[in-house]
Amino acid sequence: MPAAAFDLLILANPQVTVHGAYTVLADAVEVGRFTVSGEVGDPIEVRIAVPRDARKLTLARKRMPMIAAMLGAPERTFDLVPVDGVTSPLRHAPPATSLASLRSGVDKLLAEIGWQGTGEDLGLVFDQPQSKSVLEAAELRLGFALDPQLKAALSGPGPLRLQDSRMTTAIELAPTDRQFVTLWGHAENVSAETLAIYRSSTMVWIEAGDGYGAVIYQPEGPQRCSAGPAYWRIHQEHIDSPQLILGRDGGCGGPSDALFPMFARELIERIEDEASETQLLVDRDMPDFSVWLQTDRNGMPRLRPDWSKLR
Repeated sequence: MPAAAFDLLILANPQVTVHGAYTVLADAVEVGRFTVSGEVGDPIEVRIAVPRDARKLTLARKRMPMIAAMLGAPERTFDLVPVDGVTSPLRHAPPATSLASLRSGVDKLLAEIGWQGTGEDLGLVFDQPQSKSVLEAAELRLGFALDPQLKAALSGPGPLRLQDSRMTTAIELAPTDRQFVTLWGHAENVSAETLAIYRSSTMVWIEAGDGYGAVIYQPEGPQRCSAGPAYWRIHQEHIDSPQLILGRDGGCGGPSDALFPMFARELIERIEDEASETQLLVDRDMPDFSVWLQTDRNGMPRLRPDWSKLR
């Protein structure tokens, strides 16, 4: 049975948000109240249970009776647009399955917000599926087997690209320390302990932005992974400190845990850019879907999702 509600975590900075008593309504039914006050300290956090099938969310701030009589109550109603048709498969299905359906899921979501473009217009494309022979040749070069789920994704839908960030193709697979030169353009100076990780792993995702980042796959990970497979997140700014990727259960993460956060946030943000101010994209499968409350110079409220928490 699906959950009857999802948790909306409203965040507000009292230094920049108009103070007052706010009411939250889902499909015109009150579901919560909170007050913004004070000047310093941590942001205010309010958890609101919103019915999963709600279609509209209204946020209203109470005014003094005399002012309200003249100007009305500052309120804004948002059309709720669920994104879990895109994000849920990426979380729960093997990469070959979730990536194969990604384009259709994105195109459907774009149509729901009324945008005429497609995922390809946002930079979402797939390279040619990788053949069995080139994947086997890559494993010979590496000296170890690739994650079977990763291989299935590369040979099925093919390597995903989102603008300048992408999955590596089979011909590019080599030990990470060599890929620094072949894919990033120069060698990296790291400690002997970190170099051992880079010599026994390979980049499977390259992130191009403020410097290079990557996800690397290591077939025999650290003791925490019981010497089993491990994925690490690395970046040029802290190249000597690879970050072990964990799963939702706290154990060593798999390919979905490794790849999903690398492109989903940017993809959803690109879709959100094409939505109107009265459309609120929500991920109902997140444990706490965080949104920031903002107010314009007229005191009208606005909600902006915090996609940095997307997992």
